[in-house]
Amino acid sequence: MTATSPIRPTDDEARALARRLIDHSHFGALGVVDPDTGSPMVTRVAVGTDAAGRPVSLVSDLSNHTRALKANAACSLLVGEPTEKGDPLTHP
Repeated sequence: MTATSPIRPTDDEARALARRLIDHSHFGALGVVDPDTGSPMVTRVAVGTDAAGRPVSLVSDLSNHTRALKANAACSLLVGEPTEKGDPLTHP
């Protein structure tokens, strides 16, 4: 049995799908590294896009993820839309 890579080539169709996901998502999961423990930390954030189509989010100095980003700017963002049940910032 030969192993098949789960990673598909990035083609124009994949790029268009990614663009649609970014353009139509209003929420995301922001992954950062906790500066105190070095552990991963994920928080749900509101996202939008800037004039160039890049994902952006407003952050507050009161949040733990802002402190983490100031210590280490490396992060990840998983965009998507939750179901229509209540406030998406309270979803698990």
